[in-house]
Amino acid sequence: MRHRSKSKTESILRRCYNRAECQARFRNEEWQVSWDHWYMSWMYNDNYLNKGRSNTSLIFARKDLSLPWSDSNSEIVVRLDYLRKSAKRECFWKYRKTLQKQ
Repeated sequence: MRHRSKSKTESILRRCYNRAECQARFRNEEWQVSWDHWYMSWMYNDNYLNKGRSNTSLIFARKDLSLPWSDSNSEIVVRLDYLRKSAKRECFWKYRKTLQKQ
């Protein structure tokens, strides 16, 4: 039976949740995030209103990339902050690889 959403916002977020889950599986990342956690994370303080792709938008991200997607390993963050953190992490690993070659 098809799931019936209670509101337009919930319907849109349900679609976003399904896409996020499919995208994680496509990247071979384990997905253990519950719908309730995902939904409440976006609804808290109306975070869903700032969801998007711009630098100041909010995204749903993993705290630790070595762990699977889960309720305890995910959070809503500002996209630009997350990208900066990811870039620093990537630079560190590239630098470490060059040291190992020497």
